[in-house]
Amino acid sequence: MHPKRNDTFSVFGSFLRISACAEGNPDSYFIGHAFPEVAWVDESRPGIPVERRLLYLLNLQSNQLLALEEMRGHRGVHFKIEVRAYSHGPTGLRSVSESLELLVPLSQWISVLKQAGGEDILLVGAAIPLENEYPEIRSAVKLVRGAYEFLQKGDGNAAVAECRRALESFWKSANLETSASDARRALSSTMELRKAMSKRQRLLVLGEAVRNFTHSAHHVQQDGFAEEFSRADAALAVAATAALLSAFRDNDS
Repeated sequence: MHPKRNDTFSVFGSFLRISACAEGNPDSYFIGHAFPEVAWVDESRPGIPVERRLLYLLNLQSNQLLALEEMRGHRGVHFKIEVRAYSHGPTGLRSVSESLELLVPLSQWISVLKQAGGEDILLVGAAIPLENEYPEIRSAVKLVRGAYEFLQKGDGNAAVAECRRALESFWKSANLETSASDARRALSSTMELRKAMSKRQRLLVLGEAVRNFTHSAHHVQQDGFAEEFSRADAALAVAATAALLSAFRDNDS
C-alpha cells in the first residue's frame, strides 16, 4: 500500500480468479476462486509504503487436481491469476483489477503434490502399505513409489516397467507364484471351479492380469520395437498395482 498523500484510499473484498495450463501451452482452463484466509481491509496512511502479506485459499476437489495432472502431462504448471478487489476513495467505490502469472516448474510441482499427500493416495486411489507395516514387501512398495514418480514425470513406459518389477517382487517375497499360477488355471477351468474360487484367488488372478499387461514394458515386440505406454496406461498400472498391495495387506491382516 502506497503512503497517503492528500486523500485516503481503502482496499477490500479481494479475491483471485485462477486458471492454469501446462508449461509452454497457451490454452488454459479455469480452476476456481481463491479467497483470503481472514477478512481483510487496508487503507493508505502517512509515511513510507507498507507491504502486507495475505494468504489466499483455493479448495480443489480431487477430480479437479486429476484433470490438472492429465492436462500438464510431463511438464510444469503455468498459473494465470487475476486479482479482483474493491477500493474506496474520494470519488467513491471503484473496482481493482490486476493480472499476474506464476510458473511452477516440474520439480517444484512434484514437491507440492508430495506435501499435499498425493504421493500415496490422491492419484493412485489406494493407500499403499507403509514399509514398516508389511516388511516382507518392502521392495515391492519401494518399486510402486518409484512407478508413481515416473507417472508424475510423464514417463509412462518407465512407470509400467516399475509396476511389473513391483508385482514380480511381491509374488516372490510373499511366496505367491505357485498360488497365482493355480488361480489362473482355475479361472480357465470349469464353471464349478470358477464359482468356487476364493476372494484371495481372484485377487491373484487380477495380479496375473496386471503382470501380463505390464509384461511388454520389459520386452520388445516382434518387429523389434518396444511397446509404448500412454499416461492413461501408466495410471492404470500404478493404480492397479498399488491397490493389489493394499488389498493383500487388508486380507492378510
